[in-house]
Amino acid sequence: NTTGRPGAPVNDLGWEIYPDGLGILMRHRHKRFSAPIWITENGVADRADKLRCRFLYDHLKQISDSNLPVERYYHWSLMDNFEWAEGETAAFGLIGCDFKTQERVVRRSALFYKEIIANHGVTQSMIERYLK
Repeated sequence: NTTGRPGAPVNDLGWEIYPDGLGILMRHRHKRFSAPIWITENGVADRADKLRCRFLYDHLKQISDSNLPVERYYHWSLMDNFEWAEGETAAFGLIGCDFKTQERVVRRSALFYKEIIANHGVTQSMIERYLK
């Protein structure tokens, strides 16, 4: 862990995964501006795709539990991309990309996110399949 609380989960870049932070920021922003909230970039660098399902669940739960006027949520990102500071090493995508061959692989977390959207939430079956 290169940032944050000792022992806290971290992504591939050593950044702490802190879903409560999203809730804190949303409440602070709503208290200050009282306008609809758009979350325009929320994701995790996770090449092995072992953290992303839990990351999605925990962050979307913060939104759902907040009862704040969140109008938009954009997961970062659809596909692995070129990050300004990390280049091609940080795998933020729901779809993995081999930059040498351009082969794309749909990650398990993409299937989870697809089901969340289709079901307008998370079912117990999804928790069993993706989060246990």
